[in-house]
Formats: sequence, C-alpha cells, structure tokens
Amino acid sequence: MPNSAAGGPIWTRCWLGNPDMSLTAWKRAGQAQAAYAQRRQTSGGGLPRRILTDFLVGAHASVGGYSLFTLNTRDYGDFPEVPLLTVSQVGEPE
Repeated sequence: MPNSAAGGPIWTRCWLGNPDMSLTAWKRAGQAQAAYAQRRQTSGGGLPRRILTDFLVGAHASVGGYSLFTLNTRDYGDFPEVPLLTVSQVGEPE
C-alpha cells in the first residue's frame, strides 16, 4: 500500500483529512443502519452485526456521488444508487 510523506497509508490521510462529512450523509447512514437493524431483528437474526462505519462509507459515497471499490458488495445493499466496483471488474493487482 502506498504511503504518504508523513509515513501513513494514503487512504488514511485522505479519509481522516476530510472529517467534515455532510450532515446529510450522517443522517443517511443512521437511517440505513436503523433500517438494517430493524430488518435483522424482524427476520429473527437477532442484534445487528454490521458496524456503523459500513453505513458511513456507503452514505458518504451516496451523497457525494462516488463509486466504491469493495470485496463484499452485500455491505452496500442499503445504497443501491452507489456504483460498486469489484476485483472481477477491475482485475487483479500485479
């Protein structure tokens, strides 16, 4: 993984360097997480297993109009408007 001049991974610097995620994204993440928790409990699956960060990433992409690269497309099913990219679509790294 590439490192920044400060010595940390670039993705960490980019994510943490922009902590001002919009209120709209925070609300969207909360709504999606609440809907997931309700679906899980209604289906008899018990307490939610996914953590809030999955929903924050999806909501940020949704509100910002971004695509996401993921190894697990099921994590972002609550955000059908977000284009998802997988390894099979972009190819294996060399």
